[in-house]
Parts: sequence; structure tokens; C-alpha cells
Amino acid sequence: MTNKAKTYLKNIQEADTEKKLIGIEIAFKQDMTLSCSDLGSLCKAAEDKRYSLRNNEETLKLKQILFFRTQAGRLDRSGDRAAEKPLLQRLAGHRGSGAGR
Repeated sequence: MTNKAKTYLKNIQEADTEKKLIGIEIAFKQDMTLSCSDLGSLCKAAEDKRYSLRNNEETLKLKQILFFRTQAGRLDRSGDRAAEKPLLQRLAGHRGSGAGR
């Protein structure tokens, strides 16, 4: 692999967004000085990186969904407890008045 191809490979590996990766792909695909072998290696590395970036993005989305559902569940449960408390107090008061008879 030539030094130029190694530089492109390093840039591919350091890309943190798909948009940056696309820019790097455009650059190396337009570079006519690269050999077919280097071009094939860079295309494979770019595809692997794209897959990784997309999976990381999906994982983050799923984590956010899970987090918000968990938070919503906690709020629902605390809301249910607040609704149950007056009922429990009324039941306790009812028992207390019946016990004195």
C-alpha cells in the first residue's frame, strides 16, 4: 500500500460521521494515482467504517428510546403511587371507624 493510500486509510479510520466518510471516499475515488489494489482496499475499509458508523448510530437511538421508556415508566409508577395513597388512606380510615364499633 502506498503512503498516499495509507493516509486515506488513516482518514477513513478517523472519520466520525458518515458525511466525513463520504468526503474521503470522493477524494480517493477521484485520485487517479492509486493502484487498483489500493483502491479496492480503501473501498472495503470505507464500507466497513460506514457499517460501523451506522450501527453506532442505531445503537444510540435504541439506547435513547430505552432510556425514555424507562423514565416514562418511572413517572407512571410514581403517578400511580400518588393515586393509590389517598385510596389507602381512605381504606385505613374506614377500617379504623369500623374497629371502634
